[in-house]
Amino acid sequence: MGQPLEIFSLVAVVYLIFRHRKKEILLLSFPLVYYLVMGRYLRHWDRYILPVVPFLVIAAAILLQEIASKISRSKSKQNLIIAALVSGVILFPALRVARYVDLMTKKGTGLQAKAWIEENIPPGSRIAYEMYCPPISGYDLHNMRIVGYHSYQGYREAGFDYVIISSFTYNRFFRTRLESAIQTRKNYQELEANNELIQQFTPPSFSPTQPNPIIKIYKINYEYWEARLPFPVNFDQYSQLIRVEPVGEGWMLLSRVTYSGRLGDDEYMENPYVRLVDPQGSELVKLIIEPGRIGEEDPFVAENSLFLPSLPLNYKIHIGYGYGSSRSQTLAEKSPFKEFTLDFGEDLQYPAGSYSVDFVCKMLPPTHAAEYRQMVALFQSGSKAVLWSRIFGGEVGSFGDDYVRDPYVRIADLRGREIAKLLVYQGKIGSLSSVGGPWENSVVLSFLPSPYKIYIGYQFYYDNRHPQVAGGPLEIEIARELFEPQTSQKLD
Repeated sequence: MGQPLEIFSLVAVVYLIFRHRKKEILLLSFPLVYYLVMGRYLRHWDRYILPVVPFLVIAAAILLQEIASKISRSKSKQNLIIAALVSGVILFPALRVARYVDLMTKKGTGLQAKAWIEENIPPGSRIAYEMYCPPISGYDLHNMRIVGYHSYQGYREAGFDYVIISSFTYNRFFRTRLESAIQTRKNYQELEANNELIQQFTPPSFSPTQPNPIIKIYKINYEYWEARLPFPVNFDQYSQLIRVEPVGEGWMLLSRVTYSGRLGDDEYMENPYVRLVDPQGSELVKLIIEPGRIGEEDPFVAENSLFLPSLPLNYKIHIGYGYGSSRSQTLAEKSPFKEFTLDFGEDLQYPAGSYSVDFVCKMLPPTHAAEYRQMVALFQSGSKAVLWSRIFGGEVGSFGDDYVRDPYVRIADLRGREIAKLLVYQGKIGSLSSVGGPWENSVVLSFLPSPYKIYIGYQFYYDNRHPQVAGGPLEIEIARELFEPQTSQKLD
């Protein structure tokens, strides 16, 4: 309509309300009621107002006729006045329509971006994109609908090579003050701040009638301190045991690493370790369990210990390993590492005494590779025990087509009688659910006899692409020796 016609129509509505003739009230009854009803909606799309436009134009025409009749009694002069006013009012939208038609006859940003992508991005690349992006093919494409619904870390964990966004989509979240848009807007900002903008296509001019969006193409930035695959998903199962026990005039820090099911990829692992870090992030102690490259043996077991004359206060435990990649010389040269922090919350600090932490990460389900993973950690110190678990990655994140229902971890005695059970999430969680991973939960255990068994499982699992692997319930026993307390003799 353009602002002149918009303003003139609204003035006409006010005029007709105050004059309130029967036919005019009947004319305005629909647009006023419609506006009040639609105004209660949380989302206001431009198209919602289209049914009101004819009524506004008719109201403007009535006011225009009234103005012309007040200026002159001559019909010919009234017609000239009306023609002049109409020409002035519709000039602005007419120019915009002409500009729109001109832009539509030219190659838009979507087709420009399509040509550039097909020329510069290798076929088969994993690409995430949103609404109003270029119509490309020949790639591993994932339509996220709105890219900002997911964090940039999520795109890295899912192994995306490129992310494409469109101003027709992301601008919606920068033009609103709704609290529901804050996180989405932040995700777009972090995507921009942490990744490389390799190409941008901007139309020659921008206005509310611009038929071409701004297209931005980002290359996911896998910096040397961040792995393409997060810790410790190079394996079907990865376990690490940490013990602190009094020995003589000090303490013995012991750690054992075991893994099985080495996954085929272009990364190699080396120097698995455990390190203690103070609240400021400074390293206090680091124990390398097996120096050199690992991964050739499958299964693999290594153990090492380190004497500590004293224990620091208020520290965190980090476990991990170094890695390199044949895919990137930069990664190999800078010797990056994959690492995970064994953090059980602010209410639980590692004591200045003996304790144990048992950690395992298992790929699930066993009938189909790399759909998601479940971590389990068991902390014990004296009579206190904390059981913690997290599900993450793969198809239960934001980028797959799966869900899992009621994932859990439980502890039982050797006869199978249940001692404790931790429900990681109650209900459906995953990419086909309203709630996606990662998700974690923990519980403080008041009683934990020894020996015991550890189980992980779920009530039901579904994979949209592979329905043959759906089913449940499923329960897997974690090797009991991983969770049995070690004796001082073994430490010695």
